[in-house]
Amino acid sequence: MDLISIIVTYYNKIEFIKDTLKSITSQSFKNFEVLIIYDQKNSDDYDYIQTLIESDPRFKLLNNKNNFGVSHSRNIGTTLAKGDYICFLDADDLWDIDKLNIQLS
Repeated sequence: MDLISIIVTYYNKIEFIKDTLKSITSQSFKNFEVLIIYDQKNSDDYDYIQTLIESDPRFKLLNNKNNFGVSHSRNIGTTLAKGDYICFLDADDLWDIDKLNIQLS
C-alpha cells in the first residue's frame, strides 16, 4: 500500500492547528506520515502541538532552529519524507475526509 507523506508547516496558527490535525486523522485513507515543521522561535506552541500528536506515531514534530519561512520549511519536510507521495497542508487549513483517497486514485 502506498505511503503518503503530509508536510504541515507551522508558524503562529495555534487557534487552528488542533482542527487541522483532526482533519488529517479523520482521513478515510490511513497509511500516511505527518511531518510538522515548526518554524517559530517560542516553544509554547511547540509544547501544545506535541501534546496533540503524542499518541499517534505517524506524526513527527520537527523544530527549525531559525525561522526559515514556508518554502524552506517545506523543502526540509520533503527531504525527510519517506512516502511514495507528498502533499502539503497549511496549519490553518482543513481537508475533506476523502481528500487523500480521491487524490491517490
